[in-house]
Amino acid sequence: MPRNRRVVQRDPLPPPWLVHACADLYRACVEAPGAPDKVIARAFREDRRLVDELRASIPEAFESEEYRTRKKLVEAQFNEKNERTFTVLEERARKRGIAI
Repeated sequence: MPRNRRVVQRDPLPPPWLVHACADLYRACVEAPGAPDKVIARAFREDRRLVDELRASIPEAFESEEYRTRKKLVEAQFNEKNERTFTVLEERARKRGIAI
């Protein structure tokens, strides 16, 4: 029997995955409890379904009439505030003899 096959049979398998420990910034990762492969596979399938749904719904949200209307309003408000700010700046500069 080859050596690597003996090692695999002798040593226990490592945990099936590692996850980032967001709550503990000083630990790079934590070991997930040993979960059966079916549990892990189901979790990945559910995540994959969510990603597929988001891939479809996010572009739709940015193509909607509601989004375009809201975007125009935000841009108009920004441009108006920008113009007011620049007008004030020009006036202050003019009073000091500076042309912008």
